[in-house]
Order: sequence, then structure tokens, then C-alpha cells
Amino acid sequence: MDHYAGLSKRSPWLAAMLSIFMLSLIGIPPTAGFFAKYYVFNAALQANLVGLTVIGVINSAIAAYYYLRIIVVMYMRESEKDLPLLPVPTSLGVAVVLSAVATLYLGIWPQRVVDYALRSAQDLLR
Repeated sequence: MDHYAGLSKRSPWLAAMLSIFMLSLIGIPPTAGFFAKYYVFNAALQANLVGLTVIGVINSAIAAYYYLRIIVVMYMRESEKDLPLLPVPTSLGVAVVLSAVATLYLGIWPQRVVDYALRSAQDLLR
């Protein structure tokens, strides 16, 4: 955890990308994680699995603490030692940025993917 301290000052882009991914894991809108959790919990409720849904929501709340802790450390704690920041290879940087864009895209406009998945599932059932 100490290696994340001060990351926002040493590499703002890496800290921002990691924050997007952490917020998605928590299920904060407008990220893909929000709609993923929404659809999973909604399906569980429609199947009358209320207990399982409650356990899932409690688990999500507990996990949110750990994910938010990383974000807090990155932005609000200074690094105690001068850690070198290794350069990010271009290909890795492109992959991380594309993943962040996809995470936000799927959180803002999820309907295209949902419609495609529904059509694919219906085609499989035929």
C-alpha cells in the first residue's frame, strides 16, 4: 500500500486510470461496474434470491472500503520514501487508456452491449 502513496503527484495519469478502475469495481456510476452490479442484483431479485442479493450488497459495501482506501492513499498521502517511477511502455499505456475508455463507455451507454448480448442469447436458444 505504501507504494501507492503519492502516486497522483508522481504519475497523475496512472492514478486517474487506477481510480476509474477502482470506482468501477465499487459500482459507482458512470462506470461499467455499476451496470454490471445492477444487472446481477436485478436478476437475483427477479429469481427471488433476496438473501443472496442482500449478501452481495453487503459484500459490495465492504469491498468499497478497500477500494476507496487505495484511492485515498494515492491522492491524500505523501510518499515516505522517494520511489522511482518506472516508465510505462507505450503499448501498456495504450491498453490502459483503452480499458478506461471502455469502462466509461459501458457505464454511460450500456444499452448497445446489453441489446447485443440479448440478441446473441436469443440466437443461441433457437
